[in-house]
Amino acid sequence: METKDELKILSTKIEQLVRSLGLPKRDHPFSPHLTLGRVRHTRNGERIANVLEKVDFLDRFTVDGFAVFRSQLTREGAIHTALFTKKL
Repeated sequence: METKDELKILSTKIEQLVRSLGLPKRDHPFSPHLTLGRVRHTRNGERIANVLEKVDFLDRFTVDGFAVFRSQLTREGAIHTALFTKKL
């Protein structure tokens, strides 16, 4: 799939830039994904899975930009801070 290849190229470029800053190489292979949310307690997992089974997900969509976020976990919940954004 062409789109997946383009994401892999983008990931490789970002990885090279991050490593040039002296940060370690990630310890897992790149897997393009979109985080829709997080489950705080596993007891809600089955209920959430049942709801997601009913969602009519689109087969395709257009991405016109991306952002890199820092997630800071606190007792009150995660705080997400955009570190970088780029329009495509």
